[in-house]
Amino acid sequence: MEIGGGPPQAIADAPDARGGAWGDGVIVYEPQLDGPLYRVSASGGQPTVVTALDQSRQEASHRLPSFLPDGRHFLFLAQSGRPENSVVYLASIDSGETHPLNVRASKAIYAAGFLVFGRERSLMAQRFDPRTRQLSGDAVALGDQVTSRSAVYGDGLFSVAGDGTLAYWNGGASVTRLDWFDRSGERRGTLGKPGDYLSVALSPDQKQVAIEEVDSGTQVGDIWAIDAGTGISSRLTIDPSWDFGPLWSPQGGVVFGSIRGGRQSIYQATTAGNGLDQLLLSSADALGASDWSSPNGPMVLQNMTKFKIGWVLPDKPDAVNLAFPSAFAEADGHLSPDGRWLAYTSNESGTWDVYVRSFPAGNQKRRISPDGGFRPMWRGDGQELFYMTPDQILMATRVATGEQFVADVPKPMFPVRTIPVPATQPRRQYAVDSKGDRFLVNTVVEPPIPTPITIVLNWQAALRK
Repeated sequence: MEIGGGPPQAIADAPDARGGAWGDGVIVYEPQLDGPLYRVSASGGQPTVVTALDQSRQEASHRLPSFLPDGRHFLFLAQSGRPENSVVYLASIDSGETHPLNVRASKAIYAAGFLVFGRERSLMAQRFDPRTRQLSGDAVALGDQVTSRSAVYGDGLFSVAGDGTLAYWNGGASVTRLDWFDRSGERRGTLGKPGDYLSVALSPDQKQVAIEEVDSGTQVGDIWAIDAGTGISSRLTIDPSWDFGPLWSPQGGVVFGSIRGGRQSIYQATTAGNGLDQLLLSSADALGASDWSSPNGPMVLQNMTKFKIGWVLPDKPDAVNLAFPSAFAEADGHLSPDGRWLAYTSNESGTWDVYVRSFPAGNQKRRISPDGGFRPMWRGDGQELFYMTPDQILMATRVATGEQFVADVPKPMFPVRTIPVPATQPRRQYAVDSKGDRFLVNTVVEPPIPTPITIVLNWQAALRK
């Protein structure tokens, strides 16, 4: 878009981007959750791959690029299933050569002879010569308690302008709380303690809740189980990789996605939390699981690279079936309790909406949300369907699932405040009890005092002394 205003110009598709940077007439970016970086002309055109994942280092993603002043060389963060291999590289748009730097688990930005990057909870600066590609001297702290993550791994909440002006936020990690609400939106209690939660799933017997929680030390996600009666939590996963999107299996274990060994895989953990996770499915594509409701029924999968819904049978985990061949993006599939209908979200209408389709034939389809919607959930008896609107209103619609699918006009129930999560990710901001009477919502907790953004001028002059 022109700086003075006007219509935006489409450059390239980036449906679930993980950073981008503008160089000398070229833009380098990661278009989706996992994969290499691409380059495209700033005026538009066909994108091409500019980096290659190193499978020997178990790399799953190249992300968060930033250019050096010459507009040809750039920095990027390689995310790996092994934390020691998640480092910053220096690369060039003119060659495939890359050079590793001693900066870990954070984006890096060059400014005025220094690299600025995050290290645990501190913002650091270290001298860097772009000609020799060498760091020198010791890294010096510029700020303490700087927020070192956002919804994107490694994306510390700081920025540096070309003249060296520095901005950062030290508001800490996101804080959410698991609140119970009734159908009118009245809060009926809180489960456990506040934390940095990204996903929630209620067990079939309503006695436990599985959550994805970001560890304050490692800044990666782990899966925990919370006793719904006592609020006491127990860790289920201990692998250093990011574990995400838990759901309950019919056998009582917890199914989740994880990046391990450089591949996106689906595992099952026992509630014993012994770390002996069972590998259920592994693929070169980014995968997560969105539903598995019966022992002999299909597990519904989410391909977060190609934005398609698939499914597998438990006794044939290698035979992945595509749910519905379509030219549109589809995500977050959930089977009705009788297994005959699949609720999901699709951008077929031009925005994300909730649809229901016969399963597995797919020959009957019905759009449910008239004005946008995502995160569909069935009531335990299959006679009601819930979903969230783009402005976070929880909706309900009466349905009938027989030979033909029938649905009433959706009605609003109450507003919620949750962390926005892309519809393409198998994460859930709320859970529904079997009767549809109570809703467990991952509610954002507002800080008592707003935390400002800190601006630092001429910080590099002090470091040169």
